[in-house]
Amino acid sequence: MTTRGRPITPVQEAVTAGAVSFAVYLLTRTRDFGGDDTVFATAVDAFLGGRGASMEVVHPHHPVYNLLVAAVTAMLRVVGLRPLVLDVGAGVAAVAAAAAVGVVVWLLRREGIDEWTSLLGGMVLAVSAGMWQLATRMEVYTLAALAVAVWLAVVGAASPRALRAGLAGAATILTHAVTGLLVVPTAWRLRRRPRAAAAAVAIAVGVAGAALVGLLVAFLGVRSPAAMLDLVVPRGTGEWMAARSPLDAWRTAAGLVTWEWYRAVPVLPAAMVRIAAACGTLALAVLGAFVAVGVVDTVRQRRPLATTAALGVVTFLPVWLLWDVGNVEHAVAAAPLLAVLAAAGAAALPGRWGRWGLGAVLAALVVANGLASALPQSRPENSRPLVIAGFVAANVPAEAVVLSVGTDARLRLSLGYLSGRRVIDLTRVAEAARLEGKPAEQAWRWWVGQAVAAPGVWATPDVFDPASRDWAARYGIRGEAFDELAASWLVGERRQMAGDQVIGLEGFSVTELLPRTGHGGGGMPDAPR
Repeated sequence: MTTRGRPITPVQEAVTAGAVSFAVYLLTRTRDFGGDDTVFATAVDAFLGGRGASMEVVHPHHPVYNLLVAAVTAMLRVVGLRPLVLDVGAGVAAVAAAAAVGVVVWLLRREGIDEWTSLLGGMVLAVSAGMWQLATRMEVYTLAALAVAVWLAVVGAASPRALRAGLAGAATILTHAVTGLLVVPTAWRLRRRPRAAAAAVAIAVGVAGAALVGLLVAFLGVRSPAAMLDLVVPRGTGEWMAARSPLDAWRTAAGLVTWEWYRAVPVLPAAMVRIAAACGTLALAVLGAFVAVGVVDTVRQRRPLATTAALGVVTFLPVWLLWDVGNVEHAVAAAPLLAVLAAAGAAALPGRWGRWGLGAVLAALVVANGLASALPQSRPENSRPLVIAGFVAANVPAEAVVLSVGTDARLRLSLGYLSGRRVIDLTRVAEAARLEGKPAEQAWRWWVGQAVAAPGVWATPDVFDPASRDWAARYGIRGEAFDELAASWLVGERRQMAGDQVIGLEGFSVTELLPRTGHGGGGMPDAPR
């Protein structure tokens, strides 16, 4: 590979791979909202609006990402731009993912792997499911992947230095707490220098711990050790833990390769689905073989980079087996490690078999993850939360409030932010009350009181759904309260969307509520936050 007649340098190749990846991520940024992304965006927007930082802004498990998004958003607003915080967050995630791709390409070249294998290995990482889908939305995990790639560059050197290894370890912990497990392979790589190993671990834990405490004190006002411990290890943590089989870890790893968005939102022709599934299976089989060859070659050759990558993957395996099993998000940090092992396996094959194999995987993933998932999920018309939010914004007067019970999790998380309307969600209010130790009746009265005080009231379908009574009962809200609500309001105009496979076969509607006589219920000043 040459540029203007001269061999391309590792840095030039890395920058090129990163730039191409970044452009792809921006062009395919998601419109399919409704998860933690909108929770983060709402919290960051409130923080920038002067309403203070919440735990979502400075989360003890990943305290720096949303602060970084807030800083970028604030700078854009200073120059007169007001993009969706969701899009700013996706941009930050895209930069992190693209940088991780560039670091991996550079590392492979540093290890002595040829130009084409290094480039193909990096680009396979770029279009893998875990990296691509999380580089196109407001999520923390590609920043963790970048930190892990930098850690690999430092600790995977022939003779890692304690200070650099410790600081790299601290960076990984601050991007996501789970990556703190990498102190184990860090200590192993420095095992022949016990003092250096102890220093690296102490620096990683100490710097990250001090930074976290400082952030919690500065932004959340948390000062007591007990309160900090309750934030870092909240009650109910055990609910995320489970005893699983190695097959579950394999499924998690497989989810890093193939992105089957097209199964969740069935908008593609059946023939395209079959082609995408076949391409995904091919890519998974070839990459699995390459990783296996890479592990065997690593054991034989004991190359520092691949050895460190293998140690990192082994360290993460217990997480994939025990914590939030099957959640691909929590495996994305390991994607650069697996990419290095796959490229090492491809380089170990004779002739050009490795290059051709990586090229085939790259092409297959462009079809399976790009044409079948990334492109369609970037279309607004394929996003149920976005389409419904647009309908609400177009059909509900700006001064009105929208009452919602919140039985649909994706709408509960996204509708208020995306619609630009005052959506008052009972589940979120009741959950906040529960966490603050306030009675459910108080949450209910505040929810109804917001409607009473508003010049106009509309309701989502779940307000009239009999199943909502059982849903609310989980929070201690009496079923009779819904009867009282129905008796207090008249049903006015109803506006209905046409049903389809994206919105739902029954469509979506908003219904105007009119008071029968006077007002009752009243708001309460000490409402749950």
